[in-house]
Amino acid sequence: MKINDIIDLFGQLGIRWTKEEMNLMFDYCQRMISDSRVILVNEGDEPHTVIFYTICEDYEKYLKKPNWLYLEHNPKGHIFYVEVACSKGWSKGLRNDIRELIINKYPSVTMGKWFRYGKYGDRPVTVRRRIYV
Repeated sequence: MKINDIIDLFGQLGIRWTKEEMNLMFDYCQRMISDSRVILVNEGDEPHTVIFYTICEDYEKYLKKPNWLYLEHNPKGHIFYVEVACSKGWSKGLRNDIRELIINKYPSVTMGKWFRYGKYGDRPVTVRRRIYV
């Protein structure tokens, strides 16, 4: 995974930054990539979707932090929290593929949480995992 692919996708979707934000975003992306907390989905050779995420017990501190501030996470937590998501298109199939990837990588996760339309968007989304015994 290359940071240039992520920045290129952001640019294609119209996301712009100031010089100060660019430095923070670049550092954030590098740290998230090195911590394996990025999902990059390609369609053909082109980046299509990028998700920066955290595994935690309480998503509130990640929700309230500044956008490009890196915080450690708890890989044994039960909440998959989407910090930043950017996509050319979203479908149920894409969501299911990402769900399977997360469940395989983090079996302790039982809930997914994200916000539509911005960090404090009016549409919080919570998805609970069904666990079959």
